Amino acid sequence: MKNIITKLYNKVRIIILRLKYDIGKKYTLSGVVFWDCDQNSIKIGNSVNILRNTEICSKSNFPVIIGSNVFVNQRCLIRPNVIIENNVSIGPNVSLMSDSHEIGSSEKRAGKQSFKQIKIGEGVWIGASSTILGGIEIGNGAVIAAGSVVTKSCESNCLYAGVPAKKITILR
Repeated sequence: MKNIITKLYNKVRIIILRLKYDIGKKYTLSGVVFWDCDQNSIKIGNSVNILRNTEICSKSNFPVIIGSNVFVNQRCLIRPNVIIENNVSIGPNVSLMSDSHEIGSSEKRAGKQSFKQIKIGEGVWIGASSTILGGIEIGNGAVIAAGSVVTKSCESNCLYAGVPAKKITILR
């Protein structure tokens, strides 16, 4: 009985999500949390798998756009103003942190919030527990090693690793 209720809940949830957002065909959104998302602020392509406990937040003027054939492992965080192109693989515990705050007065140091776009190019692979900061573009075919913190844009077809991430080699 519990299995039937779970399946029914998931079907209803997907219908509601498809009414609110632009979601393609052949997708898995298993236990994904959509929070503080505006209507029509998320676009998800075809053949996308996003695993449980991944959180997605978007705004109408700062959408989240996910291409086709994308895999996002569990416990990832995707903030507003993120573009993930086609054929991207993202490991577990990855944070795409597009938002930041200005440094405020001594009464409240976390000042005005801002969102700088993150663009993940086609065919990129981001390893587990990496963090990508706002204002970053990762070129097509790049690889970000596990545990890296990306603070600057990355060239296409290169391997980046470390804190902060640095170019290790050109990939062929």
